[in-house]
This record gives sequence, C-alpha cells and structure tokens, in this order.
Amino acid sequence: MKIFKIIFYILIILGLTYVLFRTFTKKEIELNKTELIRGKFKSIYESKSARRTSISYHIEIENDSNILKIIPEYSKCFKFQEFLQEVKTNQEIELRIDNDEKFLSKNVKSIVSIQANSKEYLNLQCENNSIQNSKFRIPLIMIGGLILIFVIRFFEIKFLKV
Repeated sequence: MKIFKIIFYILIILGLTYVLFRTFTKKEIELNKTELIRGKFKSIYESKSARRTSISYHIEIENDSNILKIIPEYSKCFKFQEFLQEVKTNQEIELRIDNDEKFLSKNVKSIVSIQANSKEYLNLQCENNSIQNSKFRIPLIMIGGLILIFVIRFFEIKFLKV
C-alpha cells in the first residue's frame, strides 16, 4: 500500500511540475509570428468540455480544410455574441493564427485574432494579458492547494491519529 502512495505523490509532483513549466514558458503572442488567413465565413460552433468549465470555438471558412479553433485559454477574450449578430455567412473575415501553438494534429490551428468589417472580435492584447495573469494566478492557486493539503494532513495526524 505504501508503494502506491509513493507513486501517487510522484505523479502529483510530476503533474504540478509540468503545469508550472508550461505556465512559465508560455510566451506572449507576437504579431509578426502569426499567420494571416482571409476567407469567407462559413460557420462557428461552441464546444464545451464534459465538465462545462472550458469553452472553445471552432470556425470554418471556405476553401480551408484546417480545424480553426479558439482555445479555452482565449475564449474569454472572444466577443462571441457580437460575432454571431454582426458577421454573416459568406462575409469576408480575417484570422490570425498562432504558429507557436502546437497540437497533436497538424491540421488544428489556434486562432488569436478575428476581424470582420474593420472590427476586432478577438484581440491579441487581451490574450497576452491572459497569459501574464496566468503566470501569477496558476502558481498562487497551486501553492494555496498545497497549503490546504498540508493543513488537512496535519489535522488528520494531530487529531485523528491516522
């Protein structure tokens, strides 16, 4: 039983280390490192995770077989309702794709900017602010969680004699 506990703790530490590494190494999106795609808007749909906590959006444009996706990290920056009301099918839109964002599949692309009718519906600056906030918020949440675990464990040992 003790070996499972050790393996469990090692997996937790590895997971936390991976999350911290990804958080601290995530760079701001630079305009000159994005790819510009123009095309006629075909459709958009909202995709929610099983727990309904994260939302991503998938956009289709004519003559592009790639999966164009707004990842959950940036979904709060996307003016989805305005986009639905103002952008019509076959309307010309301009997308910027982050070339640094890597997915398992080569045909999935991360959208970091959307413009139509000279109006921006997804803003690069908002995403960069989100990246900077994550570098502070995620470690703080992890530290708070670890403190909570140690406090609970302390009380179990001290008062429940586990």
